[in-house]
Amino acid sequence: MSYEAIQQSVRAATGTTGTYEEDWIALFEAAGIAAGFFNDRLLAWINTALGSSYAFLPDAMRAMALEDGVSRWGEIGGVGISTTPNIAWGGIPMQFGALKFLKWGS
Repeated sequence: MSYEAIQQSVRAATGTTGTYEEDWIALFEAAGIAAGFFNDRLLAWINTALGSSYAFLPDAMRAMALEDGVSRWGEIGGVGISTTPNIAWGGIPMQFGALKFLKWGS
């Protein structure tokens, strides 16, 4: 999958058609990620999804890719959110409040 395909999965999850950052910000807000700088929010979103505490975004992005069974962020199957029960990412249920993280394409 490409970065563009990942972006499309974010748009599909949020129903937005903004800029790259606007679409991701909608995803962060839906997932309850606190306001802040984009990269900090992406790091918080990944750490929440993985149940981890990475300090650096590149490390977190690589860990998410590895969790997805690929070696680079641009190869992940996609991301999103769902209110549908029993959806897992990499076999791990990702529930945060009423939302669950959803990996597309696997």
